[in-house]
Amino acid sequence: MRTLASVLVLCAAAPAQVLLYPLSGAPPAQLMGDPVSRAGDVDGDGLPDLLLGIPGHDGVGTDAGAAQVRRGYDGALLHTWLGAAALDEFGGAADAAGDVNGDGHGDVLVGAYRSDATTSNGGRA
Repeated sequence: MRTLASVLVLCAAAPAQVLLYPLSGAPPAQLMGDPVSRAGDVDGDGLPDLLLGIPGHDGVGTDAGAAQVRRGYDGALLHTWLGAAALDEFGGAADAAGDVNGDGHGDVLVGAYRSDATTSNGGRA
């Protein structure tokens, strides 16, 4: 069984315009869209993109987590990052970071609040 997440996009240039499109979710309990954030213009097309956290994603029941950037105007998948280890819940926090490296594209910051990379459940971004 697949779930669907619907994303409501409000366009600042045309306040009356609302875009609604379904995004194919992962299997149940993967929490796609928790959280959802602006990502800036990641693909350089001049339009804002979306960042989706999927902290329960992994496909094997370990909650490693994932995050995706989707094109803002149609929801097309631009990039996916996967959590590094079981129970990291990568994608539980996600937000735009601006253009950190100066390449003209928006950058994102994604957290894995239960990562054991340095200490038990010490977290990682």
